[in-house]
Amino acid sequence: MINELAEAAHANQLSRALGRWERLDLICIDELGYVPLAETACELMFQAIADRA
Repeated sequence: MINELAEAAHANQLSRALGRWERLDLICIDELGYVPLAETACELMFQAIADRA
């Protein structure tokens, strides 16, 4: 998820990628916190989750 969003942001396609994640009924996030994330990656993940609310 984070890699996809980061690549989309780099290609100026973030809104399209976020839209794909928003259409899903359920997102299972496993092993969050095992690998340190860059601040930008955290912001992208938060944006994807917050937009679903």
